[in-house]
Amino acid sequence: MPTLHPDDFALVAPLFRDVQLYAPIPYSVIEGNEPGTIFVDRHQEPTAALVCSHGGHYYLAGDPADTQFSNSLEHLLFEEMGGMDSFHLFFYPSDWEEKLKMILPARATQRTMRSYNFNPTRFSHTNWKEKIPRGFCLKSIGEIVRQKLAIQVNPSISHTQSWIDNNPISKELGFCLLQEDEVVSICCSLIAGNGLRDISVATADEFRERGFATLVTGAFIEKCAAKGLIPVWHCSPENLASNALARKLGFEEKGDFQAFHCWVKPGTP
Repeated sequence: MPTLHPDDFALVAPLFRDVQLYAPIPYSVIEGNEPGTIFVDRHQEPTAALVCSHGGHYYLAGDPADTQFSNSLEHLLFEEMGGMDSFHLFFYPSDWEEKLKMILPARATQRTMRSYNFNPTRFSHTNWKEKIPRGFCLKSIGEIVRQKLAIQVNPSISHTQSWIDNNPISKELGFCLLQEDEVVSICCSLIAGNGLRDISVATADEFRERGFATLVTGAFIEKCAAKGLIPVWHCSPENLASNALARKLGFEEKGDFQAFHCWVKPGTP
């Protein structure tokens, strides 16, 4: 299956123009914000494409009626890419769903994800600076990295250490709330493209229900506005706290969409 040279990644951008779920993912690779590989049905004016970020987010778009391309998907997904135990697969249009169900049944779990658009007229948390409690401070991830500050991440959100250390996108807009030198709440974007910044947020267990997620995300949204960028929000419908926070911050529900979590080895979730 043909692959595009990075200089030609923009050729597939029109195929992703109308995606509704995790729209920054394909553009993050297309624009070179994160490394990836793009497979196409043909080099000139492609009508189908599979964008694979090396971080494990794959996006399929184009014409499902292209039999040669669709018949090659299983090999592309599980043989040619390789290198990781699992990946997330998104697709547009929805016509791909039935075809993917035939390809993926032993290797995937289908998931429903909810997508939100940001409505700046509903954002009312511009006073977040006043809500930083005594004994806490807010610092940008960029500041933490530039100044090589000696910080530690609360153990209950230890997975966010990589957000600070290993993701250049997070340094652009991300914020941490610290108690002394410990990160207790963090908001940043790990996926960026097409002027969109997908939000990731986490708060340590013992610091929840104190408004800290609202605080750090409010700072993030304000920084997006200053740079002319648009924040976007995605979560599962079952994540009641995330849905509530999105609405509180001015996001409006766009709808629910399907995706797949896939394992490279059959039957190994």
